[in-house]
Amino acid sequence: MNSDPSSNNLLQQARQLIKSRRFADAIQLLQNLQEDESMAEDALLLLGIACFAAKDYPRAEQAFEQMTQRFPMNAAGWVNLGAILNRQEDFRRAAEVLRRAVQRDRRCADAWYNLGLAQRGLKMTTMAISAYKEALKLNPRMADAHLNLGRIYSEAGNHSLAQKSFLEVLKLEPDSRKAQTLLENVQAAMKAARKSESPFGRLVDTRELDQRQDNSAPRVLSVAQRHQERDLVQVVTKKIREDARDIVPLLDQALHTHLHRLERLVLDPQSRMTAENPLTLFSATIEELTVKMAVVSNGIDELRNHH
Repeated sequence: MNSDPSSNNLLQQARQLIKSRRFADAIQLLQNLQEDESMAEDALLLLGIACFAAKDYPRAEQAFEQMTQRFPMNAAGWVNLGAILNRQEDFRRAAEVLRRAVQRDRRCADAWYNLGLAQRGLKMTTMAISAYKEALKLNPRMADAHLNLGRIYSEAGNHSLAQKSFLEVLKLEPDSRKAQTLLENVQAAMKAARKSESPFGRLVDTRELDQRQDNSAPRVLSVAQRHQERDLVQVVTKKIREDARDIVPLLDQALHTHLHRLERLVLDPQSRMTAENPLTLFSATIEELTVKMAVVSNGIDELRNHH
């Protein structure tokens, strides 16, 4: 049913009250409008927004809860309900609600962003990263997503990716003091790491050196033994080189991609993103990774045992 002009005028009046920060007046007006079926959907959305702006989170939650019940196909109700639950740190329920939001609108960047917040609150770091990345695919200018992604990378010790994320924030919001502070902290950590790894600027501890010399004597090898060891190293290195080289893209790309596809399949069981089963692809990648790591590990053990 289409709302009449007077209804539209009342909704516009409510929006103006919210814009003017007259939240109590807006809430009173919208509580009456939500009973009119012709404008209940918009009224409940605005009512939830007004209550949220007034920091009345329980009433905002109630409004968005009603919206999801009466208009379950409207993704905005689910997204906003999830945001309210995040604000109240009910991350488990927020994640469930936001999965429904994503099922209803996979192109909603706000749904993915809020899902990332919920998953981070649940310590589901890998899934939170995937959610933030999905949000940024849909809206590359979402500064908050870049910022939160940088925080996760920083906490994980991945300073290079954290720095990249914070620089993206500053491209979008050059005056962001929060991003600038976080960037400076990451750059200081990177500088400290480089300094600790440097072979210069540190004198040898003579006592430690004497102890090492006491505990270990140089190996005395014949020419034949040296040739034998050299040949062994060459054989083992050749054997593990290809597998070792393949491990990095398997961990960094293939495994991450298959995990992301599995997550999307869980969020939307009806989706068919590829002709192949994501679980099959994930299992095959794990099996391949296990085999290659075993080859490398066995080669290293062979060298260690020979020594």
